[in-house]
Amino acid sequence: ALPELALAEFPQTPLRNTPRGVVCMLFRALLLITDDWDEAFSALSYVLARPTHEEHETTRLLRIFQSTPHVLLSYLGGTPENGYDISPLLQPHIVEEACVELKEKEATIYIQSAGRTYASKIFLRQNKDGHWKVFEFSDLGIGVTPPAKVDDDF
Repeated sequence: ALPELALAEFPQTPLRNTPRGVVCMLFRALLLITDDWDEAFSALSYVLARPTHEEHETTRLLRIFQSTPHVLLSYLGGTPENGYDISPLLQPHIVEEACVELKEKEATIYIQSAGRTYASKIFLRQNKDGHWKVFEFSDLGIGVTPPAKVDDDF
């Protein structure tokens, strides 16, 4: 399951100390998008590198997750066939054979969506405090199959 993490826990969580932990934090923050935009942006400030957090492309990507939540849910256990129901809520599936540590302070992690053929790339770097930050995650927002149509139940 995806680790529980309240906004107040973001600054001190040990998840910040590993690339995989930060990927979990990224999804926890993104799940806030549909409920509270400001809270999501606050959480993302602990996850995204400052330039990434402030760029227009990030806002555009967040709007995609807000308007088409199935894209985000496809990484957490939802499938096109189940309408992207995420019960139980799973951790993002890291593609182990593609997960590459580039250098001592850089990492690329590939995660698989149930609604996409190819894995999505998340690029991270470690800052001077030892915390990992996401620099690139735009792959998450593209190419996810919409939910299968379900006839209306009248």
